[in-house]
Amino acid sequence: MESQIANSFTKDTFVISEVLDAIGDYFAKDESRKINRVFVFSSLVSMRLSYEDQKNFILSIMERFSSKTIYIPAYTYNSRRLIPYSDSECPSPQNGSLSRIVFKEELHKGVRTLDEDYSYFVIGSENRSEIQAARESEWKSKSFGSNSHHEALYLEPAIFLTVGNGFRDGFTPAMHFEALNNVDYREYLDIPSQAIKGQFKKYYAKKVDGNLDFGKKGREKLAAEFKDSPKTSFKAYSIQGKAEIYAFTLDELTAVTSSALRRNKNFFLT
Repeated sequence: MESQIANSFTKDTFVISEVLDAIGDYFAKDESRKINRVFVFSSLVSMRLSYEDQKNFILSIMERFSSKTIYIPAYTYNSRRLIPYSDSECPSPQNGSLSRIVFKEELHKGVRTLDEDYSYFVIGSENRSEIQAARESEWKSKSFGSNSHHEALYLEPAIFLTVGNGFRDGFTPAMHFEALNNVDYREYLDIPSQAIKGQFKKYYAKKVDGNLDFGKKGREKLAAEFKDSPKTSFKAYSIQGKAEIYAFTLDELTAVTSSALRRNKNFFLT
C-alpha cells in the first residue's frame, strides 16, 4: 500500500511508513487475532525528525491503521499533581513529542481516557459519543493491576508498537504486569482523585529504597525475552541505524512479561 502522504516524507520517515505497512500487513494475515487496538510508544527526538516529519509519522499510523483505534500516552506521571488532568491541558513533557503533536493538532478530537495519572489520547474507529458518555463510569481507582484502568484498556485484542526507543526509555505497560504479579518493590498510595470528587486514587509508586535501581537494562531484558521466545510474532525493524520499531501483540506481551515475573519478581530491577 502506498501512503497518500508519502510525498510529504523525508527519506527516513518514508522508510518508517514502509515499515508500518509491513507490520500492518503481517498482523492482517492472521484474521483469528481480530486486532482492534494499537498502542504506540515512541521517542521521535532520538530520530532527529522535524516537526512536520513527526506530524506525518502519526498521520501515517492513522492512515495505515484507520480501521483500528489508536492509543497515544497522555500521562501526567506525578503523585504530587503538579500537572493537572484536564482535556484542556497538554500532558507531561515526559510523554515525548508524539503526545504533544496529537494534542496541539487535535488529532484525538478531544477524546482522552479517564485516568489522572496514565491516560491515553484516543484516535480512530470506536464510537466517539459512546466513549465520551462512558468516561464517568469507566474511572477506576487504580491505573494498574486487577480492576484497573489498564485492565479495561486490555479487554480488546491489541498491537503494541514501540518506535525509536525500543524499551530503553521506558515502557509503562510493564507496570500493569508488575501489579498483577505483586512485586515487592512497588506499593499503592491513596491520593485524592482529580477526576472524581470525593474519591481516592491508588497511585502505584516505587517504594523508597536506596538499593532499588529501575535502569534501562531491566527494560532491555524484556526485549531479550521476546527475541528468545519461539512463540511470539515479535518484530524488530532497524530504521537506517538510527532507531528501532518493535511490534507485538497484547497476548504476547502478557505471556512473556508474566512468565519473566513468575520466574523472578525482581526481573525489571537492575
